[in-house]
Amino acid sequence: MIIDKKIMYKSRRGMLELDLIFTSFISEYMPTMSLPIKKKFLKFLEMEDVDLWKILQCLEGSSDNNALILELINVPPISEKRKFRLKI
Repeated sequence: MIIDKKIMYKSRRGMLELDLIFTSFISEYMPTMSLPIKKKFLKFLEMEDVDLWKILQCLEGSSDNNALILELINVPPISEKRKFRLKI
């Protein structure tokens, strides 16, 4: 499908950390994702790298539209911040 190719292309980021997160996520979940979830994930990937990184590290909240994607990627809600964060 063309949406799969778009997701693969957009998941290649400028930050190595995001590349690693999204590459493993895509290889595990892409084959079983429904079309609506793929569309949401593609929309999620339109954000800037810095914003994505802040959301994935629980440094910044995200809209409810991204809640399902964040749950699939295994990111807790901002109210449940991780005790350990990767420091760069």
